[in-house]
Amino acid sequence: MNLIQQPSTINFLSGSIIKVDFDSCINSEINGLHYAVAMNTSNNDNSSITVIPLLPLQPQEDPTLLHVNEVYLGDELFVLLNDRLSTTTKEINARIKEERNLLGSECFILPKDTLNESLGTIKKLESKRSVNKQMVDEINAFKQGCVATINQITDIKITSIVAPKDEFDVEYEVTLSPSAMQLIKSNYNFLTNI
Repeated sequence: MNLIQQPSTINFLSGSIIKVDFDSCINSEINGLHYAVAMNTSNNDNSSITVIPLLPLQPQEDPTLLHVNEVYLGDELFVLLNDRLSTTTKEINARIKEERNLLGSECFILPKDTLNESLGTIKKLESKRSVNKQMVDEINAFKQGCVATINQITDIKITSIVAPKDEFDVEYEVTLSPSAMQLIKSNYNFLTNI
């Protein structure tokens, strides 16, 4: 049974962590793939969402000396993504084992469609596991801390979101804490009232 969610079923809440391809965004000063925090809620009726890019604090940067339009969030993003990576890896491994057990014990009596679906699910899960293993370095970049770049706030099309696409993506249901979101919103409000 294929339990992988389709991309259209994911809704993003304010505070959701997403990975965005900013190259496909019009009027964005930032380029490439970056994490971002959703500033509003999306649903299947929305074609866009407002986000603020999140960048790793560089080793030479002092979080107390950041520019006024940058907000230091500490290591919260690193902890959230690292914990989710661990959980997701366990979930993927368990699902692969479950599908393989199904095939091993019943492959001769399974209908061809069910057999093919199970093999397809295993292939997708193994691919996700491989992608998630590659994310370790990307997540570790945030170990020093995370910076929200308030002046880079932008509306993006939902199609610019690279991840999460399903429940096995590391970013799935990862949300910044209310205190982190309050810090971002307070700084945004301060900057827009200057």
